[in-house]
Amino acid sequence: MHQYEFPRPAVATDIALFAIRDDALHVLLIRRGIDPFKGAWAFPGGFLLETETVEQCAHRELAEETGIGGVELCQIGVYSEPGRDPRGRVISCAFAGTTASDHPETIGGSDAAHAEWLAVEVLLGDENFEMAFDHREVLDDALHVLQRDIDQHIFGLLPEKFSLGTLHRAFELALGTSVDRRNFAMKLRSETKKVSRATRLMDRLEIRDTGEMETGQAHRPGRLYARA
Repeated sequence: MHQYEFPRPAVATDIALFAIRDDALHVLLIRRGIDPFKGAWAFPGGFLLETETVEQCAHRELAEETGIGGVELCQIGVYSEPGRDPRGRVISCAFAGTTASDHPETIGGSDAAHAEWLAVEVLLGDENFEMAFDHREVLDDALHVLQRDIDQHIFGLLPEKFSLGTLHRAFELALGTSVDRRNFAMKLRSETKKVSRATRLMDRLEIRDTGEMETGQAHRPGRLYARA
């Protein structure tokens, strides 16, 4: 049997999952139930099995540690700094994804003592907030990918049917900035050269009118749309 001449580091995955809850962008974190960094906040994740791909590992670990499955994930980077894990040489493939706010509540499992949705704005504004391993760097990178590729991730933050007002607010919360409603024109390209990033992104979105209207709203009900 062939033997490798070089050391074989462990491979792991980490998952940054975002959702809009209570009118704020949240990220799903766990409290580590084991050493190292026992009790610290971290992303769901774990070690790769020899019989699976990193994508399969990410989905498995997310389900085991939070109870959430069936979400679309994209790889955002590889983290390989020597010493990032005190247990030894560990290379992590990090993933990011989005899920609707009506997703079932999370449960802690496997290595996670507890799983919880935390507001991104609060975390970023807290200079004393610390995460296990290099997960603060992973958080920054995951948020960058979410905002850079928001047109690919926005539908994951929305219910199956949504109003234009809900879509507009999801853009604002994900991008972390206000978006002028006057420039938020669906399927229409602005005639001016100075067009907001959100408007350019909206040009690439494909949605369809469901023919239904909002119900139970205090304001005038809006039309409901869905992904085409």
